[in-house]
Amino acid sequence: MKRDEQLVPLSHDHHKALVIANRINHKASKESSDLDTCWQEVRGDFAAELLAHFSIEEQCLLPLLRKVVEGSALEDRLLLEHKNLKLLLTNAKRDAAYQFAALLKAHVRFEERELFPCLESHYTTEELETAMGHQFTS
Repeated sequence: MKRDEQLVPLSHDHHKALVIANRINHKASKESSDLDTCWQEVRGDFAAELLAHFSIEEQCLLPLLRKVVEGSALEDRLLLEHKNLKLLLTNAKRDAAYQFAALLKAHVRFEERELFPCLESHYTTEELETAMGHQFTS
């Protein structure tokens, strides 16, 4: 199924997130000190992008979810996973990197396979555009 154009920028962010999660897992599989450097970079550079992404989702998409029957469970999961990912970013330990990568992958899959299809089935492109508030216009 083709993603609604209003959600495509978020899906592009998701692709980048999966690349980062895979990078963490790759570094971890080598059991090298590269993982520490990678995790430090993720906690620094990528964290700001991720938090901005979360903010857009929470400000723009949650009001839509609140209007659909199945939205409550999706909203609860979205917020819990955002909270847990943010918490993991505050932890410099290697175990946090592993947990972060696993949760980030699961979170992206949840949004792409459950959250976005729910929104697309209940709202038109115009309604999604209004909700997004032109977040991604250049």
